[in-house]
Amino acid sequence: MRHPKIHMLDTGIASALRNPGSDSFAADAHPAALGGLLETWVFSELLKNLPYQEAEWRPWHWRGTAGREVDILLETGRELVAFEIKASTTITPADLKNLKWFMSEGPGKSWKTTGIIIYLGTVNRR
Repeated sequence: MRHPKIHMLDTGIASALRNPGSDSFAADAHPAALGGLLETWVFSELLKNLPYQEAEWRPWHWRGTAGREVDILLETGRELVAFEIKASTTITPADLKNLKWFMSEGPGKSWKTTGIIIYLGTVNRR
């Protein structure tokens, strides 16, 4: 059974409810401990800024078969901005596989789609 993504827009309250320790926020911490909070924070910041855009953007989430998903999608007209959010200091080609598939073979291929990855590092070393 599939479940919808739910974002608690106040990440301070979400953090308090999850009761993470300070080590959960270290740069080398396990990404799952911070991943949901980081994704929610990015979502809430995007949501706050949508009213200031010329076009009307609609935020949503896409989850397909075979475990493929795009963390955040913004849609206007026939244009999409697809976000992949990673709570790690490095990214690898594997981190981009769902985003690339979505844009080249998946539902985003017939749209004007821009892919963006947000992660906690400063340099992408391949």
